[in-house]
Amino acid sequence: MAAQIVLDQPEKCIQSFRKSSYDKFTVTVAQMTEFDLEGLKKDLSTLQLPNTVLVYTTGSDAKLEKSNRIESPVEIVILCSPEDRLKIEGQIDQFVKSRIHTIDQEPEWKPPFEDLSYCSCTKTVIPSRFMHKTALVGDQKTLDEMNEKFIKEVQGMSGDNRTKFRKKFVTLHTKQLSEVIKGTDTQDVDLAQGIISYSGKGRKATKYSLLRPIQYTLDLVLIDHIRQKKSMAPEQYAELITKMPKAVPEQIQYLFDRGFFPKLKQQDVTNLQAAYKLGLFYFHTGQHLFSVEPDKKPICFAIPDKEELIKAYKNTKEILAKM
Repeated sequence: MAAQIVLDQPEKCIQSFRKSSYDKFTVTVAQMTEFDLEGLKKDLSTLQLPNTVLVYTTGSDAKLEKSNRIESPVEIVILCSPEDRLKIEGQIDQFVKSRIHTIDQEPEWKPPFEDLSYCSCTKTVIPSRFMHKTALVGDQKTLDEMNEKFIKEVQGMSGDNRTKFRKKFVTLHTKQLSEVIKGTDTQDVDLAQGIISYSGKGRKATKYSLLRPIQYTLDLVLIDHIRQKKSMAPEQYAELITKMPKAVPEQIQYLFDRGFFPKLKQQDVTNLQAAYKLGLFYFHTGQHLFSVEPDKKPICFAIPDKEELIKAYKNTKEILAKM
């Protein structure tokens, strides 16, 4: 009944939530994600994997912004030697299959000698996956060694691999940001009409045109800082990343406070954080509406704060250009 009310009157329900609970939204989502991950850690610990095996999650779980596991099951990566893989692959496969609705059914297996910036599932260079991880299984010694290995790999990253990452992730999504602002791309977000669309694997609401540009621009700034070996040893960069907050709005402040964005002012940081939070809210809204849609047809919903979303997009474009 509640789901049908939301489907029938999404704008009214969204407006009510914005007035009553929006300020607590990102904190609540982070707490829910942490709770789920603690449960997953506990379950994985029963497998009694070798200490040399490192299992971690990445993506929205690692960023503590997972709100709907039906639409977005947790990704897991298993970092282990080929010998250990032979011993544990059956256990891991059985574990994953027993949680078909909450865990991605295609975990990524990585040998420790493979570049940590490389995703073997998609065959792409994407340092973000290891940079923003949350360990689920593994001893601290192995984790520390892999963190330093990652930093050294980024410091030695070729210009060609940097270009691949920039073009495929940063340039692609900042272009989508610009096209939504201009109104030449209205499939996921129509700013002029104040309409957002979500359809699972196709339309993704604000994910690609607002959240991704912010995420990957932050990552590129950090990658460039590490590649240029500015003022820190590998172990210091490893510590910087380890201590970096999980949530993106907090990452923005963390990196700003440490001088990574010399052209930005505190108001820019505040505006970028606000834009990200609003984009995350509408991405999750799309996920929730779609997950209760009985026929799984693409859903469209009007938003009660069109001007605020327009401002968020424009602010984001201006701020990212200065980073």
